[in-house]
Amino acid sequence: MKHIKEQPSVTFTNVFGYPIDERGHSEADHRTWILNLELAGTSEKLLKQVRDWAPRVMTFTEFVQTRLLEPKFTADLPGQNVGHEIQIALREMKKTGWLSLVDDHYEQLSKVTDKPSEKMVYNNTISHVFRPFGNAIVKQAIDELPPVEVRSGPNGTAAMGEILSSPGVPA
Repeated sequence: MKHIKEQPSVTFTNVFGYPIDERGHSEADHRTWILNLELAGTSEKLLKQVRDWAPRVMTFTEFVQTRLLEPKFTADLPGQNVGHEIQIALREMKKTGWLSLVDDHYEQLSKVTDKPSEKMVYNNTISHVFRPFGNAIVKQAIDELPPVEVRSGPNGTAAMGEILSSPGVPA
C-alpha cells in the first residue's frame, strides 16, 4: 500500500506569477476584454457573466481525476476498474487526508503523472502549477501512514473525548 498526503489547492498562475483563469487570461486581460465588449455595446447579461472573473483554482482531487482520463485508465475494462478504485480512494481521502492506494494502482497513477501520454500532456502555460501535485504522487508517497498524534490537555489530562487508562484502572 502507498499513501500520498493530500495537497493544498493551487491557483493557476502564468510564468510571472500572476493569477490566470482556465483559458490562460489574467485579470488585466479580462478587464481589457470587458472594456472592448462595453464599447461594442454588448448586452448587460453577457457583460455580467464576463465581469465575474476569478482565477482558476485546482484541488489535488481534481488533479488526480484529470490523470484518470489517461488512456491507461479508459481504454479497457481493467483500466476502468483501476480508475474506479482510485476514485473510491479519493472519496476516502476526504476523511483521512491521505490517498491510500494498493501498490499496483499507485504504480499506474505514478507512471501517468510522471510521463503523461501524448493525448494527456500537461499544458505548458500552466504546468509549473502542478509540480506540488506531481511531486506528492511520484516522489513523496510513503509505505506506512505516520502514527496518529495523541494530544493531552493541560496537566496531563485527557483531551476532550480522549480516554486515558493506566495500570490497574480500567479505561
